[in-house]
Amino acid sequence: MKPDTRLGTLEDVRSAFGAATLPIFDRLRALIDRIDPQSTETYSPREKAIYVTLGRGKMTDGYCYVMDQRGRYVNLGFFRGSEVDDPDGLLEGTGKRLRHIKIRSLEAAEAPPVAAMITRARDHMLQLKGRP
Repeated sequence: MKPDTRLGTLEDVRSAFGAATLPIFDRLRALIDRIDPQSTETYSPREKAIYVTLGRGKMTDGYCYVMDQRGRYVNLGFFRGSEVDDPDGLLEGTGKRLRHIKIRSLEAAEAPPVAAMITRARDHMLQLKGRP
């Protein structure tokens, strides 16, 4: 993924994660990079998160984020999750668009339905942007 360091660096974000959640964060980043190596990741140390986008806009171009939740688990969030099919029933949340998956272990981060959800979210954003 291409780095966007306007808000901070990868190391700034990694240092904000807890010891239990950092390996999950790293595993999810690697998974997203395998699925979409052309995306951009924006580092937000203040929010203890990275945002993965097709451009530079978090809410206009972003399709997912990875965020520490007080060192207890990692949220894999989807900016337009309410618009994406969820056949495995992974998504949580009741907001207008945002949905997330609580990832509590490396095994959960590696589950095929998680990769499939990232792919569906990316494909949905590509379709919204009129890109193949």
